[in-house]
Amino acid sequence: MKKILQLIVCAIAMVSVASAVTVTTDVSYKTKAFSKGLVSFENVVVAGTQIEAAGFLLGVNTFNTIESNAADGKVASSGLFKQVDATAGYKFTAPLANLALGTKYSAYTKSAKFNGKEHSTELFATLDGSVKGTLFTWDATASIDNKNKTNNLEVNLKAPFGFKWVKIAPAIGVGFNDPGAATIAALKTAKRYTVVGVGVGYYSTNAVVAAEVYQNRENFTSGNTVTGVSFGIRYKL
Repeated sequence: MKKILQLIVCAIAMVSVASAVTVTTDVSYKTKAFSKGLVSFENVVVAGTQIEAAGFLLGVNTFNTIESNAADGKVASSGLFKQVDATAGYKFTAPLANLALGTKYSAYTKSAKFNGKEHSTELFATLDGSVKGTLFTWDATASIDNKNKTNNLEVNLKAPFGFKWVKIAPAIGVGFNDPGAATIAALKTAKRYTVVGVGVGYYSTNAVVAAEVYQNRENFTSGNTVTGVSFGIRYKL
């Protein structure tokens, strides 16, 4: 785990020297964290940094549990870096939409194994865009995890509105899992899912401070329903 973090820090430093970069940092607390329509962690602080330079993308996201919890096969004692996601890719930009292609490597501590494994690798493709003159954004991500034999497609819409600085932000997302024979058993009960939420936040030129209530529902109109609350800040340099 330490070696992964060291490599990411070195890569960020090398890119920063080579050219001007855009750096985005997120820190949030979540009562429930979802992944592919399933609860992945409870009472967790998610902290990460993403950088973009000349189209190249690098990022790291960490999951730090406040208390011991068990969710969908993960048994995580409280502590730092229970899960670390490292991403690398390239973004093609266009007026109507952007396309990012890359890979995500996830490492888990022994107390938070995913499908009995301590690491996994996914290939992903993301289309994203916005409506000019508004804060309305959309994105669609397709990912393939050959090791765990799963495919996932998720589409999200977010439409903040309100006053100059304070805005209400309704959001909705739909997702589809295509689990293979040797995949995580829990995904077979969440082959399709929705995530809906509404947040309120302070929006400035470089930062967003927001709180959100959201709900994950398996199989659209039926299945398990889980509600969570989050509070966080995003800062962009």
